[in-house]
Amino acid sequence: MNQPAEVFQPLQDDDPRAVAGYRLAARLGPGATYETCRQLTSETEASHKLLLADKAAGSEICVKHRNGDIALMVIETKSTAMPDIGFVASDLTVWPAEKN
Repeated sequence: MNQPAEVFQPLQDDDPRAVAGYRLAARLGPGATYETCRQLTSETEASHKLLLADKAAGSEICVKHRNGDIALMVIETKSTAMPDIGFVASDLTVWPAEKN
Protein backbone atom coordinates (compact mmCIF):
# COMPACT_ATOMS: atom_id res chain seq x y z
CA MET A 1 0.00 0.00 0.00
CA ASN A 2 1.35 3.43 -0.89
CA GLN A 3 -0.37 5.71 1.61
CA PRO A 4 1.39 8.68 3.18
CA ALA A 5 2.79 7.49 6.53
CA GLU A 6 1.19 10.34 8.50
CA VAL A 7 -2.35 9.23 7.56
CA PHE A 8 -2.04 5.93 9.41
CA GLN A 9 -1.37 5.79 13.13
CA PRO A 10 -0.40 2.69 15.15
CA LEU A 11 -3.07 0.94 17.16
CA GLN A 12 -3.10 1.91 20.82
CA ASP A 13 -3.00 -0.65 23.65
CA ASP A 14 -6.74 -0.34 24.31
CA ASP A 15 -7.77 -0.54 20.61
CA PRO A 16 -9.48 -3.73 19.47
CA ARG A 17 -7.44 -5.89 17.12
CA ALA A 18 -10.51 -6.92 15.11
CA VAL A 19 -14.03 -5.60 14.48
CA ALA A 20 -16.79 -7.81 13.10
CA GLY A 21 -14.19 -10.33 12.00
CA TYR A 22 -12.04 -7.75 10.19
CA ARG A 23 -8.44 -7.35 11.38
CA LEU A 24 -7.41 -3.80 12.24
CA ALA A 25 -3.90 -2.85 11.18
CA ALA A 26 -3.82 0.87 12.01
CA ARG A 27 -5.89 3.91 12.88
CA LEU A 28 -6.89 6.34 10.17
CA GLY A 29 -5.38 9.63 11.28
CA PRO A 30 -6.20 13.15 10.18
CA GLY A 31 -5.59 14.03 6.58
CA ALA A 32 -7.26 11.18 4.68
CA THR A 33 -7.33 11.72 0.92
CA TYR A 34 -9.22 10.26 -2.03
CA GLU A 35 -6.39 7.79 -2.59
CA THR A 36 -6.43 6.68 1.05
CA CYS A 37 -10.20 6.13 1.02
CA ARG A 38 -10.08 4.42 -2.38
CA GLN A 39 -7.53 1.92 -1.10
CA LEU A 40 -9.34 1.34 2.18
CA THR A 41 -12.68 0.67 0.46
CA SER A 42 -11.38 -1.39 -2.47
CA GLU A 43 -11.06 -4.70 -0.63
CA THR A 44 -14.68 -5.58 -0.01
CA GLU A 45 -18.23 -5.24 -1.26
CA ALA A 46 -19.62 -6.03 2.21
CA SER A 47 -21.72 -3.61 4.20
CA HIS A 48 -20.65 -2.72 7.75
CA LYS A 49 -22.52 -1.06 10.58
CA LEU A 50 -20.61 1.59 12.49
CA LEU A 51 -21.33 2.65 16.06
CA LEU A 52 -21.03 6.41 16.28
CA ALA A 53 -21.07 6.36 20.10
CA ASP A 54 -17.39 5.40 20.19
CA LYS A 55 -16.29 7.91 17.53
CA ALA A 56 -14.90 11.25 18.68
CA ALA A 57 -15.28 14.63 17.03
CA GLY A 58 -12.64 14.79 14.30
CA SER A 59 -12.90 11.08 13.44
CA GLU A 60 -12.57 10.38 9.72
CA ILE A 61 -14.60 7.61 8.11
CA CYS A 62 -14.14 6.41 4.52
CA VAL A 63 -17.24 5.03 2.80
CA LYS A 64 -18.07 3.68 -0.64
CA HIS A 65 -21.53 3.81 -2.19
CA ARG A 66 -22.74 0.86 -4.26
CA ASN A 67 -22.56 3.10 -7.37
CA GLY A 68 -18.80 3.50 -6.81
CA ASP A 69 -18.79 7.00 -5.28
CA ILE A 70 -16.22 7.32 -2.48
CA ALA A 71 -16.70 9.68 0.44
CA LEU A 72 -14.84 10.92 3.48
CA MET A 73 -17.03 11.80 6.45
CA VAL A 74 -15.45 13.87 9.23
CA ILE A 75 -17.43 14.03 12.46
CA GLU A 76 -17.63 17.66 13.53
CA THR A 77 -20.00 17.48 16.53
CA LYS A 78 -21.94 14.64 18.08
CA SER A 79 -24.21 14.04 20.99
CA THR A 80 -25.11 10.43 21.73
CA ALA A 81 -25.51 10.54 25.53
CA MET A 82 -29.31 10.64 25.17
CA PRO A 83 -30.19 8.38 22.21
CA ASP A 84 -33.71 9.78 21.78
CA ILE A 85 -32.34 13.25 21.00
CA GLY A 86 -28.86 12.34 19.78
CA PHE A 87 -27.36 13.96 16.69
CA VAL A 88 -24.26 14.03 14.53
CA ALA A 89 -23.00 16.97 12.50
CA SER A 90 -20.40 16.10 9.89
CA ASP A 91 -18.49 17.35 6.90
CA LEU A 92 -18.78 15.12 3.83
CA THR A 93 -16.48 15.11 0.82
CA VAL A 94 -17.71 12.98 -2.10
CA TRP A 95 -15.60 11.90 -5.06
CA PRO A 96 -17.87 10.68 -7.90
CA ALA A 97 -17.20 7.22 -9.30
CA GLU A 98 -14.81 7.09 -12.21
CA LYS A 99 -16.66 6.71 -15.50
CA ASN A 100 -15.14 4.42 -18.13
